[in-house]
Amino acid sequence: MARKTGVLAETWDINENGAPDVDELFQYKSVIWFTGDDREATLTSEEQSVVKHYLSQGGRLLMTGQDIGYDLVEQGSQNDSLFYASVLHAQLISDASGQASVVGVPGDPVGNGLAIRFEDMHGGAGNQDTPSIIQAIAPAQISFQYLPGRQGAGLRYEDPVEKSKLVYLAFGLEGIAGPKKDSAAMVLRSILDWLKKPVETNVARDHVKPSIFSISQNYPNPFNPRTAIDVRVPSRAHVKIVITNTLGQGIREWDFGEVDPGIHTLHWHGLNAAGSPVVSGLYVLSVTMKSDNKKEHRSIKMIKLE
Repeated sequence: MARKTGVLAETWDINENGAPDVDELFQYKSVIWFTGDDREATLTSEEQSVVKHYLSQGGRLLMTGQDIGYDLVEQGSQNDSLFYASVLHAQLISDASGQASVVGVPGDPVGNGLAIRFEDMHGGAGNQDTPSIIQAIAPAQISFQYLPGRQGAGLRYEDPVEKSKLVYLAFGLEGIAGPKKDSAAMVLRSILDWLKKPVETNVARDHVKPSIFSISQNYPNPFNPRTAIDVRVPSRAHVKIVITNTLGQGIREWDFGEVDPGIHTLHWHGLNAAGSPVVSGLYVLSVTMKSDNKKEHRSIKMIKLE
């Protein structure tokens, strides 16, 4: 943890001090959450709540551990699996990759140019027996891959709504033993450099003219309490957005009238027409565009969590 007052790093031992609260985490520029050799208690429900709320308020987090997916997805509850998918933005493919080499994805702002070995002679904990294979759940992206199969070993995610950033390594950072003496330091430096940068936004999006009418999947999804949807309008048109529940009952409606061509973002704070929070569950967002005697519809499904 990098403290704002200038102290380079401090350590918080959960076994001794319990889970930190969110206010404690925000004393630091970035947080490294390390689960070590834990395989059955990597992230308790209390710890999951802390991480979730920290990221929902713009936190910057590196989460690292080889057995997090096994514990939460294969051995955990439905809520554990939802946390893995909606907060860590990961899908577990395999509990153990069986690989000792990892490479950064070319061109990726975190992984580019980096190489990792677990079995070299430059330190390392020597404990990477079951590093997980993962897929990134969009819009998260894979930053690290195992060799030779190019399967997912780590991902990055940034939230354009909350301005938070996450790097999740499905292996233990402590296990890096090469190929160079400073390989672990290089990986950590790259991650922390990316975490401290502002969340990227497209400043020119208002001037972009899409070629077709479309809407993006909301991000994040699942969400709580806020989410965002991009609506791409190719020409001046009347735009209306409606959110319904699974029974087809109207929850919220926006009639924007005539809008200019471009990419327009709707932020929904999970509130109904009366301004009250909606219950957790599945919702359908539908967008209607009318222009030049032409009418088009697009829709997506969204999941609201407690």
